[in-house]
Amino acid sequence: MMINLIYPTSWDQVTKDHLLILGELMEKTMTREELLFSLLCKIAGIKPLIAQGENENTPEAKFHFSKDGKKFKMDAWMIRQASEELLFMIESIGLPMCPIDNISNKLYDLKFEAFYFADAYMTMYQSNKKKDYILSFYNSLTGRKIRSITPAEINAITIWWCGLKTFLKETYPDVLKESDDDYSDKSPADMLYEVLSILNNNEPQKNKEILASDVHAVMHSLNNIFKASKNAKH
Repeated sequence: MMINLIYPTSWDQVTKDHLLILGELMEKTMTREELLFSLLCKIAGIKPLIAQGENENTPEAKFHFSKDGKKFKMDAWMIRQASEELLFMIESIGLPMCPIDNISNKLYDLKFEAFYFADAYMTMYQSNKKKDYILSFYNSLTGRKIRSITPAEINAITIWWCGLKTFLKETYPDVLKESDDDYSDKSPADMLYEVLSILNNNEPQKNKEILASDVHAVMHSLNNIFKASKNAKH
């Protein structure tokens, strides 16, 4: 029986379901090899079966599986190779699909205010792991309140957000570097006032308009301002 295993080989192929599977497995105690094997099985939709009398460490060893009610075998080296191709999901940072419905993985068409406060809540969550902060993150980002969230969902969201922040730092290097260097000791509210004062030309009545602007439009403007300031110093 011929079986084609379907699984992602790069972050841009990783879906919401894939992230949730990884997020669920991250809650379990297992070795790197066990994690990769379990990840492959769940993503590819195959179920490992117990086979007697075969040593998986020999070159001719085969693994026994079932998929959609049908049993089949695969060479151990093929399973090992397929599992290793998922290594990027646990050892690298990338930008998968967003695990939250109706949110672009790159935050297109999102208001700057939503991004800013979501990022502040995510930073606080990563510092102390209080679930209330991740719930506030979700509310700020989506405008929808939720009362509960699973550990798998939290893991999926944090993996995506980490990839998103890396993408933003690569896209807007001057503004993200500036914020890392200058604002690290300031509260989120103080940092927001700093950002708004840079963009409003001393006209605070423009603040609402700025907060309602597309996050990428704001980031692009800030990046140009910081870049020009940096060049002027040289």
